[in-house]
Amino acid sequence: MHIIVVYITRPLSSIRIVELFDPDSRPYGLSYEEHIIKDWKQNLSTPIDKSPMEDKTGERTFYGSDPNSPLVYLSRNSGGSTERNCKVRSGVGCFISVGDAVYSEGEKPGSTVEQLQALPIQDQDNATDVFLKIDDQEFNFEDLNKYRFHTGEFDVEFPQNALFGARPGHSKAAADGYYVITKPLSPGKHTIITKMTVSEPP
Repeated sequence: MHIIVVYITRPLSSIRIVELFDPDSRPYGLSYEEHIIKDWKQNLSTPIDKSPMEDKTGERTFYGSDPNSPLVYLSRNSGGSTERNCKVRSGVGCFISVGDAVYSEGEKPGSTVEQLQALPIQDQDNATDVFLKIDDQEFNFEDLNKYRFHTGEFDVEFPQNALFGARPGHSKAAADGYYVITKPLSPGKHTIITKMTVSEPP
């Protein structure tokens, strides 16, 4: 389970409606797939000791991100349970990785592009429980099915001490999973809970 507590830095509003962008829309000028690739490229190019995915408190939520971006990327953890707290300025949307998988040549040397495309699909096909809760609004597996995306192949540069023990250098990668993008949340405190269970991952 992954819990993120987000503080929107303006006086509390009484309106607490969470709106999600439609899967076929272009939130903040990019498609969902383009946002997913952007998030993964940032995560995979960051050393593990600075990675938002390995962050246990929320202090690295914005590492490497554009402070003027209209969207905050809230990456999942790499397994287990995590609770993070962060402050987000008013008027900013949230990209939320509910649960996903990525495979790359850096992790699987010698893999073909076809294999890299197939592995994350196989992983996510084994998801038995996908759940998102934003404040009092719950989204179950059925609700989130339309927010499952598969990316085309993309390029990434792994650093030294990379995530998943990947070898440093250039790599092809592909991802699959469940992602939502919110419109700006109302000012105040918000709690976001994501959960995914995967049986028999490849």
